[in-house]
Amino acid sequence: MKAILPLLFICVVLSNESKAQCQTVNGDFESWTDYTDTFEYELGLTLKYPVIFPTEWSSVDRLLELALSNFFGEYLDQDTLDIPVFDAVMQYMPGANGTASAARLSGDSLLLLADLRQLKPCAGRPEKLTGHFKYEGTGFDTLLIEAILHNDGLLDTSASIGYASFTIIGTPDDISRDAADYTAFSADFIYNSDEIPDSMTIIILSTKDEQNPTDTSYFVVDEIELEGGVVPTRNYYHEAPFALLPNPASDQIRLNLEVSGDVMVQIFDALGQVVTNTIMSAQNTLSIQHLPAGAYLSRIQADKQIFWQKILVSH
Repeated sequence: MKAILPLLFICVVLSNESKAQCQTVNGDFESWTDYTDTFEYELGLTLKYPVIFPTEWSSVDRLLELALSNFFGEYLDQDTLDIPVFDAVMQYMPGANGTASAARLSGDSLLLLADLRQLKPCAGRPEKLTGHFKYEGTGFDTLLIEAILHNDGLLDTSASIGYASFTIIGTPDDISRDAADYTAFSADFIYNSDEIPDSMTIIILSTKDEQNPTDTSYFVVDEIELEGGVVPTRNYYHEAPFALLPNPASDQIRLNLEVSGDVMVQIFDALGQVVTNTIMSAQNTLSIQHLPAGAYLSRIQADKQIFWQKILVSH
């Protein structure tokens, strides 16, 4: 069996579209992508159940928990994985406000969590994180939806430029338990500084009640958006698909920008953490041999401008 850690990166899909204002992509969960073939290749197993995630979103925390557990060791001598271990995130119909679909999240007795994560370039200071949710069941599962704005890929809300956070446990008595009803929510952003962010992370996390892990309750989320706020009048960042070459890369990358002076290059992994932070010039190269195969996001700061580029690493 191949190492499972690359699975942490195969679902990372980064936006090709530069946007002046912070906004989620596919926050209405209308688009979904089938990753079954990719997971089968990485695991060396035939999967009886499909692996489908909402397009532009990744399921990082659950995959990390699987990678650190001994679960897959039980299947080393088998050809087929015949339990739906990746169905913690599923497409749900219908969605809120008359849309076709939403995202269902639920942990299980194997792993008590389900998550979705999105890391995107952004420039702005939104006022609110909004969306819709509902809880189908009678348990005490927890739902956390959080937006974190940063310049350095920091996921710590205390060190971020700003953040908005919404949390709920089960369904309170003052909210309808009708399976057909969605409830709107809104969380104000709290800002720690006056800076304009250049990136954001959206995290949706559902955890099971530890006292009742076999309960079949689940959350459904939809229409996740960032609203209002200040948008810079200048182009704060640029999508630069060829700033670093080659791409895909296996061993080294080089700078492909006509700039004066040194350039700060940061590379973020699927968790939004900085895995490479270095100074480059047009005359040198950067080794990426230490990075596991997968998709990354690079931030290149040169001549008081910020460039973003997706990087695919293949060994």
